[in-house]
Amino acid sequence: MDVITLYECHQYQPEAQRLFNAYQAKLRPLFPSATIEHVGSSAIDGAISKGNVDIFLGVPKHQLETAIELVAANDFTIKTDTLRSDELCMLQSNQDQQVAVLLVANDSKFEFFLHFRDQLNRSPDLVAQYNQVKRNSTSPSERYYYTQKSLFIVNVLDSEPS
Repeated sequence: MDVITLYECHQYQPEAQRLFNAYQAKLRPLFPSATIEHVGSSAIDGAISKGNVDIFLGVPKHQLETAIELVAANDFTIKTDTLRSDELCMLQSNQDQQVAVLLVANDSKFEFFLHFRDQLNRSPDLVAQYNQVKRNSTSPSERYYYTQKSLFIVNVLDSEPS
């Protein structure tokens, strides 16, 4: 049985912010006009987390494949165990295993990473609910954890005002 370890925000968010800032500084010269933002739980005030740092990198769709190659050439590896499409590719840092770049085509459905972060940062009640979903889902498997998180995210995004 896989058990997920979760950290309280004060245990990981300062380091997560430091890592985001460092990686943003490395990515900006490579992608001067791209959207580079901190997303995921480490970018949500008060959210518990496994301690991962997710970096949203938004580029025009026609530049996605070139961007993937450029990120990979800068000490990242394409994650093969996650969704990959013509609008999304996730890459993991070879130096910091908890750091991932979510390479997203601009104006695609995958901009939901930004919307979810923003919605939770506007609602401490949603953060508390999200934390509870995570706490209740740390076992019996990692798959169960991610399924429960995904269901919560979809529910939040579906209720987002248009």
